[in-house]
Amino acid sequence: MGKPVEVRVEVPDLVLANSAAGGEGGRGGDAGIRRAVSVKCLVVLALGSCVLLSAIFWFPPFRSRRSGFVPDDPDSLHAEIQASLVLQKPISLLATNAARLENDILEEIGIPNTKVSVIYMHSLDPENSTYVVFGFLPDPKNASISLSALSILRSTLINLVLQQINISLTSSIFGHPSSFELLKFPGGITVIPLQSDSIWDIAHILFNFTLNNNIEEILENIGRLKDELKFGLNLRMYT
Repeated sequence: MGKPVEVRVEVPDLVLANSAAGGEGGRGGDAGIRRAVSVKCLVVLALGSCVLLSAIFWFPPFRSRRSGFVPDDPDSLHAEIQASLVLQKPISLLATNAARLENDILEEIGIPNTKVSVIYMHSLDPENSTYVVFGFLPDPKNASISLSALSILRSTLINLVLQQINISLTSSIFGHPSSFELLKFPGGITVIPLQSDSIWDIAHILFNFTLNNNIEEILENIGRLKDELKFGLNLRMYT
């Protein structure tokens, strides 16, 4: 047998270059995927943070600061009796006269051993209108409100909701209030619309239900509500 002969095969530079490029391309593709995933995670994290911050700033303490008004008594945020009204005045004027507004409301509908505290304000359209939320607090803090005083306040607030009476505020500062709403009261409040004097027109309560509307809106559309109930329940009129 003959002597082995070494054979040297030279690989062109082009092939080596392509192989190197392919390896780098694979590594580059992996890096690109990692970058895309990282960017996606950052976007999701940013959106989640925005939603969380929005929810936090919607809480009453932050909401009050955002409106430009901060209540002087932090306990007012937890008042068990709360109501609201609309004043045709800009929030800047009302914020500087909040103490006067509290005193006016207290003189009109206040009860013994209580004080009125403005909880929250925000501007409405048009900008010279302001939505005001206020609450009743024990005064002093350890004072107890009697059941008879609560009963009187309940009747007064119901009459305000039914617009049988109006709050008289200092008109030169606050104008004429409107859109009174009762937001919170211990045990809740049932408002019965005015009934006819005829005993035959007095309805018998067979069931109850909840509407996601304020009392003022329901009273304004009470006729339509009756018609829809009659249609939905297929009631017949008896004469």
